[in-house]
Amino acid sequence: MILGVESISSLPPVLQLGMVGFLPAKFHIRFLPPVHTDRWADRSDEPWQDKALVQTVADEIRDTIQEHVLDMVARRTSVWL
Repeated sequence: MILGVESISSLPPVLQLGMVGFLPAKFHIRFLPPVHTDRWADRSDEPWQDKALVQTVADEIRDTIQEHVLDMVARRTSVWL
């Protein structure tokens, strides 16, 4: 009780309010088509053990998500309105 207060929060006010602190902002969710893994079924019994294949698939998914995020950013007019 140095300042005469029991405790002082170190969180910014926005975080203390939870989602209420983000009310003026718009959130958009875009659902992308599913990733079909049928094409890798014939490689082996456990294709997820192939690290090169997993890295390739992860890169493809990351690129797809990044393309769609950039598209959404290009289309938005304002963050707040």
